Amino acid sequence: MTVKKKRSTRRKLTCPVRGCQGNRYPDQLMCRQHWFEVPIELRTKVVRLNLLAKGTKEQRSACYQALRIAGRAARGSKPR
Repeated sequence: MTVKKKRSTRRKLTCPVRGCQGNRYPDQLMCRQHWFEVPIELRTKVVRLNLLAKGTKEQRSACYQALRIAGRAARGSKPR
């Protein structure tokens, strides 16, 4: 007997990185391509804070920093 996977009914959104038309789900910060442009240490911090401290200043700061890095990568700028 085969089990069919249930199709996702979640609504897809556009990636917030300027100029990107990639898709993301509401629980994702950005599209897959830009997410992997962010250094692993910062990705880990964002995921940890989203699970443990959602809505805190530290969590918002980490998300903003990740978006800045992905935006720079999209424009071809070097990280500072």
